Order: sequence, then structure tokens, then C-alpha cells
Amino acid sequence: MYKRNMCAVPSKKRRAEEGFITPSTNVCTPEYGKTSFERLHIRLSQTGLLVHQIVRQIVDACAMGALSPEERLPTIGDAAKQIGVSPSTIRDVYHMLTLHGIASTTQNRGTFLTRTTERAACRYQISCNVRELITQARALHLADEEIVAVVLTELSAQSADATNETGTFSPDDMR
Repeated sequence: MYKRNMCAVPSKKRRAEEGFITPSTNVCTPEYGKTSFERLHIRLSQTGLLVHQIVRQIVDACAMGALSPEERLPTIGDAAKQIGVSPSTIRDVYHMLTLHGIASTTQNRGTFLTRTTERAACRYQISCNVRELITQARALHLADEEIVAVVLTELSAQSADATNETGTFSPDDMR
């Protein structure tokens, strides 16, 4: 009797129960040898569209610098296998990344993160947060003008706080 490689790969059922899919091949390879999606360990949940879940995790990784600008993303087929979703889902993910300026696709070379990936990813994160804020505000029956007024008030307050930290005074400090 011989011992098998002790690099344990959970069953598909167990991975699904844990709420994420890990790559089933090359699990023991060092991080530098893994593709971008293998390094991310993309987690899928039962709620929300798969495309949005995957895009958000890629965007978060880009914003944190876990993925490098101009890094090549896996082919649609490879990404679909690694994550455990259909190729059409990955095609939609790449399309969304391209729309938001996070990636660019060329017919012959593949899909690459852009030079400004981190900045575009940060804008995307803020956009998602603002969308959520607007949804919550509308659930509270606030008019668009009220939502804008709240945001501008908070923006002004934070700008004033930042100015105070630099040693200058706001009009409120002179009272």
C-alpha cells in the first residue's frame, strides 16, 4: 500500500456546501504558478447573479493589487473550468470588466487587465456602493433630490474634516 499525495482536494459536493469552488487541478502548485483565477479562490454563493459575484471578486482583487495591471486573464474555457461555471458566464464577466475599463479583450491575444485596472476597480466598487445606497434610500421613500442632498452634505462634511486635519480652519471653527 502506498500513500497518496497529501494535498487534499475536497469533493465537489463539499466545495459546493462550503460555498465556493476551488480549482480541481494543480492545487499543490505554488502561488506563482497559478493563473489569476486560481490565486483568487473565487467563492460562489447561492444569492445574486454569478456574473456579478465573479466580477465583484475580480474587482476587489484588482483594487487591492492582488492582480497586476496588464495581467492576462485565463481563456474563457479555462476560467469556466477553474471556477465551475459555464463559458457564457465567463464571457459575460469579461464583457462587464471591459465595459468598466478594468479589462480589455483582443481577438488574437485574449483578455488582459488594463494599465489603470486598480483605479477602474475602485470606481466600480464605489459605483456598486452608491447603487446600494440609492436602493436603500428609495426603500425609505426618499426623493432623488433628498438623496443627492444627503450625499453632498456628507461629502462637504468629510472635506471639511480633511481640511481641519491639515491645519486650516473651516468657517464652523471660527464661531
